[in-house]
Amino acid sequence: MEGKDIFDLAPLEVHVRGTKANPTIIRSRDPIRYVGCSGVPGEHHEVQWLLIDQSHEFDRCDQCGNVYKWSAYEPDENFPDQAEQ
Repeated sequence: MEGKDIFDLAPLEVHVRGTKANPTIIRSRDPIRYVGCSGVPGEHHEVQWLLIDQSHEFDRCDQCGNVYKWSAYEPDENFPDQAEQ
């Protein structure tokens, strides 16, 4: 109601290819999350849908090799009422 985007629906900007040492972090409140990978800058491909799962150590796009890792969503300080949920 205040115009704040509490669901963070904006596309994730990936400027550097994720690796096992430095993966692209996918924040989620659920144990799984679907992510559409279209490549990293300089290597665009058709959208590849990936299931990022908290039980997996890593997930990887088989088109561009970008490595993703599930991470628990931490409530933002701007929304203190979410911390109580």
